[in-house]
Amino acid sequence: MPMKHAFWDRLLIVFCTLMLLGIAVMLLGIVIGFLPASLLIEQIGLLASNRIWRVVLCIVAAALLVLAGFVFWIILPRRRGRFSTFALQRTEHGVLKISVKALENLVEKCTSQHPELTIVSSAIYSNEATVRVELRVTLQSDINIPLAISSLQKQIKQYVEACSGVDVEEVLVTVEATVPPEPGADSPYAILETEQPQLPKLTEEMPEPSLEPIPEPIPMPDWLLEREPGPQASDDTQEGD
Repeated sequence: MPMKHAFWDRLLIVFCTLMLLGIAVMLLGIVIGFLPASLLIEQIGLLASNRIWRVVLCIVAAALLVLAGFVFWIILPRRRGRFSTFALQRTEHGVLKISVKALENLVEKCTSQHPELTIVSSAIYSNEATVRVELRVTLQSDINIPLAISSLQKQIKQYVEACSGVDVEEVLVTVEATVPPEPGADSPYAILETEQPQLPKLTEEMPEPSLEPIPEPIPMPDWLLEREPGPQASDDTQEGD
């Protein structure tokens, strides 16, 4: 489906087309001999030898470079700020325009079926052929995030395409935060208590260290207790004699 351009974009495209057409006619005239190439080269040489015309030629060359940059910018994918407010669908009897607001209502109907999440912001960007959906949400802390978000993305893509016929290029969901679960809230993506990891409980009072009794000294054998008389004892015996 052709993309719709702004007025200045179309004007620039027409100008570039006319300029390319003129260059093509000039080259064709050179080929068939209607415009002698030597004469054109001579005229260009005379212009280049003149200082004023040299400046003019430099300005024209710079303008052509800028013009080529604008044409290249036009054919690039559109920026977010220039997205259309409609999505186009071609039917058997004409063209159907679907506003982005209508598509947002379809997305809101899908998100309302997920009580485990809260929408922070939502936006839909259309290039008239396809749309891209962006959501920012908060989830309850007891929810399996990959499973819940994958289901939401699939539901939005299928529902919007089925109701509008517009191709959904991408559904981008950003989870900004998790919140405590609401009491009584039931979700198919909730993690059961048996599946939740059990964290170790810290006791307030530290247990007192257990002191083991000091072992009793090993009694020495009798043969170590019997000591032979030393030299001092023999000297005392001689003095007594």
